Amino acid sequence: MTQNTDVARRLLALIDLTSLNPTDTEESVTALTALAVTPAGRVAAVCIWARYLEVARKCLGGTGVPVAVVANFPAGSADVGAAADETATAIAKGAAEVDVVFPYHAFLAGDEAT
Repeated sequence: MTQNTDVARRLLALIDLTSLNPTDTEESVTALTALAVTPAGRVAAVCIWARYLEVARKCLGGTGVPVAVVANFPAGSADVGAAADETATAIAKGAAEVDVVFPYHAFLAGDEAT
């Protein structure tokens, strides 16, 4: 194995394979999950919309690749309670990771308490 191949294998394991397009479908998520495990190794996680969590978990079952979802995305709403609820629901449904968008609009408007 060359040094570049070794580096590429190590980097692959650090990358989240992500699709958060408004046009995503069950079919596109299924196709994405098919790319998660390669002869060179597997990605760190597959990150998708929470509504496709069950599809991705089914496709990735037994691969060791966790499913990550997003909450409060893309708006970064100031409703912290809603973001917490989204996060709790995703975890209850089996998400291994939830990336929560910080309420940046409120922060930029001077609301540092949110």
